[in-house]
Amino acid sequence: MSLNKTELVAKVAAETGQSQATVSSVLDGVFAAISETVADGGKVSIPGWLAFEAVDTAARTGHNPRTGASI
Repeated sequence: MSLNKTELVAKVAAETGQSQATVSSVLDGVFAAISETVADGGKVSIPGWLAFEAVDTAARTGHNPRTGASI
């Protein structure tokens, strides 16, 4: 099962009795704070639920599956 933002807003609004506009505004603020923290090299963690952090990965050579050419 997946939940898009519109469905999440509606579900939270129904469970909390808040308007969808209020819930959407709060979620936008949460996502903005997470994005800003991670972009600045920080980590956002809610123990037992989720964590966000930027991770550097080593460069690798890709291959075009049709031609086999290296990218």
